[in-house]
Amino acid sequence: PVITEIVWQPPTVRWVKCNSDGASKGNPGLLACGGIFRDNRANDLGCFASNFGVSDAFFAELIGAITAIEIAQRR
Repeated sequence: PVITEIVWQPPTVRWVKCNSDGASKGNPGLLACGGIFRDNRANDLGCFASNFGVSDAFFAELIGAITAIEIAQRR
């Protein structure tokens, strides 16, 4: 196995970045997603977390991305 360090990279000044993730407990299984919005100084601008019933991991990731886009559109 190869271990790779991954470091959060801030967005450009005056931009906001959302990191989202989704997971399922089983495939299919109970799923949830969440995300956090940050500015270029890593200030927390908001976050979300939701449960979405039963599906697979791909759907959980997709719902996380769609939820982030919907929240960003409203702001």
